[in-house]
Amino acid sequence: MKNDKFPLIRFGIYTLLLLLLGGFLNYVAGMEDIRQFKEGGIVEWLQLVVLGMSAGVMFAAARRRVPGTKIFPIITAFVTLLAMVRECDALLDQALPTGGWQAPATVLVVTAFLLAWYNRDTFGRQLKQLSQTSTFTLMWAGLAVVIYGQLTGHGPFLEPLLGDDYARNYKRLLEECLEMLGYFMLFAGSIELFFETRDQSDNP
Repeated sequence: MKNDKFPLIRFGIYTLLLLLLGGFLNYVAGMEDIRQFKEGGIVEWLQLVVLGMSAGVMFAAARRRVPGTKIFPIITAFVTLLAMVRECDALLDQALPTGGWQAPATVLVVTAFLLAWYNRDTFGRQLKQLSQTSTFTLMWAGLAVVIYGQLTGHGPFLEPLLGDDYARNYKRLLEECLEMLGYFMLFAGSIELFFETRDQSDNP
C-alpha cells in the first residue's frame, strides 16, 4: 500500500529548505556587499548549484524510466541547463568571443526542440499526464516566478516608480532573489519528478 504521508514529508522538507534559503540570503545581505548579488557573487553561484542539481535529478529520473517515457525529464533537464547558461552569460561571453553565451544556448534550444518534435506524441502524452501532478505544478510555478522576477526586477519598471530614489542595485536585489526562489521551486519539482518516476515504474 502506498504511503500517503511520504509526499507530506517531502513538502515539509522543501519548506524547511526554503526557510534556510531565506535565512542564508539574509546572511549574505548582512555582509553589506551588493557584489554578492551580482555576476560572480555568492548568490549567483548558489543559483548555479541549485540549477545543476535540478538537471542532475532530472537526468536521473530519465534513467529510471522505461523506454518511451524518458523524453519529458530529458527535455526539462535541457531547459534547466539553458537557465544555467543564461546565468553564466558574462563568463561565457568572455570565454567564447564568437557567439558568446548565445552559442551554447542555441545548441540546447535546438536539441530540446528536435527531441520534442521527433517524440511529439510521447512528449504530449507525458505532458498531459504530468500536468495533473505536483511535479508540473512546482515546475510551472518556478518558471513563472523566474519570469516574474525578470519583469519586476527591471529598470523600466522600477525607475518610474522610485524616481530620484532609484538605484540599479534595487533592480539587482529584486531580480536575483526572485530568480533564486524560482530555481528552488524547479529543484523541488525535479525531486517530485524523480519520485513520480518511481511510482510509475513500480506500477505496471
